Amino acid sequence: LLADHDPAAVVLRAELVQNGTLLDRKDHFFREDKELKLEDPVLSITELSGSSGTMFIVECRKLARWVWLSTEQEGVFSDNFFELIPGISQ
Repeated sequence: LLADHDPAAVVLRAELVQNGTLLDRKDHFFREDKELKLEDPVLSITELSGSSGTMFIVECRKLARWVWLSTEQEGVFSDNFFELIPGISQ
């Protein structure tokens, strides 16, 4: 499955989709957290147009493990403490 790829630098993302709706998503790492080869992910956060500061897109250049969002404003994030994979916005 991994061929010549380094298991400490690979993540497998599996998604369960039914009729175009994402039902569940799981990420699998082939090494323990302390053994992963993580680099600076260079996160970017962009407000969605017309959301009046209530919706954002979070992206990264390298794998970002355990992303935690916080704000000084009162509110709730729909997702928190998650992985970001390059090329897949959240």
